[in-house]
Amino acid sequence: MSAADLVTPIVAGVVSTTVVAATVYATRAKAAAAAAEPAEDGPQVIYEHPLSHVIPATQPGESYTVRHWRAREEMQAEPPCDEENGGIRLRTLTDVMLHVRSHHPHKLALGRRRLRHIHEEEKVVTKIVAGKEVSQTKTWLYYEMGPYEWMSADEAASTSAKIGAGLVELGIKPKRDRLCLFAATSRDWMLVAHACFSQAITITTAYDTLGASGLLHSLNEAEVPAVFCNNTHIPTILKIAPQAKYLRLVIYDGEITAAQAEQVIAAHTDHQLRFVSLDSVIAEGTLHPIPRTHPDPEDLACIMYTSGSTGAPKGVEITHKNVIAAMAGIHGSFGHLLNDTDEMYLAYLPCAHVLEFAIETYALWRGISLGYGSPKTLTDASMRNCVGDIKELKPTILAGVPAVWDSIKKGVENKLRAMPRPIQAAFNAAVKLKQMSLIRGMNVNLELMDSVLFGAIKAETGGRLRTGVAGGAPLSADTQLFISAVICPLLQGYGLTESLGMSAVRVPEYGFATRNIGVPMPDCEFKLVDVPEAGYVATGNPPKGELWIRGPAVSSGYFKQPELTAETFTEDGWLKTGDIAMINPHDHTLTIIDRRKNLVKLSNGEYIALERLESIYAASHYLAKLCIYGDSEHSFAIAIGVPHPPAIKALAASQGINVAGMSWEQLCQSDVVKAAVVKDLAAIAKANALAPAEIPRAVILGDEEWTPQNQMLTAAMKLQRRNVVAKFKAEIDAIYAADDRVRRHNHDEIRSLL
Repeated sequence: MSAADLVTPIVAGVVSTTVVAATVYATRAKAAAAAAEPAEDGPQVIYEHPLSHVIPATQPGESYTVRHWRAREEMQAEPPCDEENGGIRLRTLTDVMLHVRSHHPHKLALGRRRLRHIHEEEKVVTKIVAGKEVSQTKTWLYYEMGPYEWMSADEAASTSAKIGAGLVELGIKPKRDRLCLFAATSRDWMLVAHACFSQAITITTAYDTLGASGLLHSLNEAEVPAVFCNNTHIPTILKIAPQAKYLRLVIYDGEITAAQAEQVIAAHTDHQLRFVSLDSVIAEGTLHPIPRTHPDPEDLACIMYTSGSTGAPKGVEITHKNVIAAMAGIHGSFGHLLNDTDEMYLAYLPCAHVLEFAIETYALWRGISLGYGSPKTLTDASMRNCVGDIKELKPTILAGVPAVWDSIKKGVENKLRAMPRPIQAAFNAAVKLKQMSLIRGMNVNLELMDSVLFGAIKAETGGRLRTGVAGGAPLSADTQLFISAVICPLLQGYGLTESLGMSAVRVPEYGFATRNIGVPMPDCEFKLVDVPEAGYVATGNPPKGELWIRGPAVSSGYFKQPELTAETFTEDGWLKTGDIAMINPHDHTLTIIDRRKNLVKLSNGEYIALERLESIYAASHYLAKLCIYGDSEHSFAIAIGVPHPPAIKALAASQGINVAGMSWEQLCQSDVVKAAVVKDLAAIAKANALAPAEIPRAVILGDEEWTPQNQMLTAAMKLQRRNVVAKFKAEIDAIYAADDRVRRHNHDEIRSLL
């Protein structure tokens, strides 16, 4: 029996059930909203809620302070210590490996896959160059990987201790020197980091896509004598070696080529720069073991350099105490959602991003297995003779920036369009029913449909995924609803590098809600402050303003940048996040509205919130990535996007365009296609009750993917807004120039009538 034969008899029942549920839900939702919404012109009402704690405001222009219910008396600074089962109290990161060796030595801790072979395949692509169609042959890389190989917790602790001893033997001084991690996310990255912690050596981090200039800036500013890198990054190290004032030791993993060996010898001769393999460092530590050097909790554990989305990378000072407090916050907020038996986390985001670093460190302490992957090998798309990391590992926990979850959703939708109509109808009806049950908290048994309709999709993510975490940027409501209904609960988190990556998350106890980051984690507290120029009032109904965060996990400032530190941090410890937020009065959860710097005032006097609009318009299945641009000299916004090829081609065909007779670049330039995409965005705007000024009047479709390599995204997959706008400046100027001509023409017409 086919899948279509199996699901067809139940389609009608599902659809009718969905319609009834939708009617009931809509009626209840409207009544609840009318009863619950506070009057904006009335006095501010502070409600009590069992899962949050409120401290009244003490200063004008500020909201009340919100805390997690576990932080009623004081904010949590350390995770609990399970002494009965060998647990060790965590005061510094040096204690993490001591704890794992004592508490769960035999657990699978760190897993990796070895690269067996890289397959090269040539494909002919067509591009428009100087107005002419040109064919080019490009080489595409595909990867063949082995199975996961595991290191136990005891082995991980032992290896990191050997690396730490080896570093000291090679001349790196505890409590004085620093080591930069300039490498891709991997098992060895985490081992080297904890090796440094074992000897009170401060680490600095640099994204492996940062580039030579950014790396050189971070090395010289932090006076770094040693770097750990992948063998593929040796050319970058050699390029900056003459200008790296303090660098004297380079540790690399993998093997170097004969040509690289000659360059390494020359660098040692010319610049006294020594290159040593990681295996050699382990061997040195094995021969010369030494006791651990324990840092103080207030000592710097890390200087974490940002990905530079707003200029030169700045180093955030992170102490041991900050990281331990962040681990306490993660544990106190959603540690209860995880078990101690079979949890597996797929680690593929940059370890140089504080969210990934904090989650992986917590996972090590908790006994959650860390299987390392790569964005290149995550799915089957770039694999040959093997499956991608997510299918191979079968994780139970997956974290990702919104772009990752958006791509999963759109991939499912595109596959669904190729299926028979009965399956599409049953699938869509089941999704809607599950979404309604999530929103209303209804207990609807859909186990059969989960198995029949969603089973294949769950298998694409390994089949065991129980928890998803999104952070780094606003998450589309459509994406959160879809993933939560079809794959697993998707939790929306919030945090900054300066607050250790995760300061809030909405957990299931609060019920399901989109565009909601929950309450602060137990290690910090929130309040809002007026933003008068944009009309945000922290004492209003509901409170709106700039979000400030304080707590033991919050950094004290930026390395060697006292002016920026004074601008961003208050003397009493509050971090000014730059994010505009709203407190939802009845449960004190927060909704991020936008970035203060991304509020654009249009020529008609209306403000538009760029990031908020981008998260809403991410629902368009025609656009894989999106940037909203507004100009204060004009009255409308423009959408700049990376189109999704299958969806755009189907759209073009529906508009009567001969898709087979046009190149991809020609499709992206088609006025008919652009108009249809603008119409789709307008429909999304209507569904979300957006104001006219928030609806893009024009769209620019780029014909190339946005990646960190072409500087359209940061290494953390965040939008490089300045670079995107600069790349499409000519198209933006042309759109606004055409609008200016229309306005001038209309003005002249009016004058001629006077």
